Amino acid sequence: MYNAALLRGGLGQYEKSGKNFEVYATSFPTKEDSPKALMLAGEMYERAELNSEANRVYENYLNRSEKLSKEHVVEIMVRNAIVLESLKQGIPPQLKEQIE
Repeated sequence: MYNAALLRGGLGQYEKSGKNFEVYATSFPTKEDSPKALMLAGEMYERAELNSEANRVYENYLNRSEKLSKEHVVEIMVRNAIVLESLKQGIPPQLKEQIE
């Protein structure tokens, strides 16, 4: 599934790639590369201009933050802020506090 997602992303099939990465991450949540797959799912949804899907995936990623490095959490918070801004939803107060 992970390799299929990589292949689809390389072929420009971003939505399908995002779905594959997300299925992999949710099917194998304890695998070491599961958080990375979830992050890549969000990136693929962004490339497909499916920002509401990217936001949902990034929120899911941040809910796993106890298992993630601070660098990854900050990167996802910034990416999610950009996605939220593009959705014209603004930045949630708790996110704004964390990135300032």
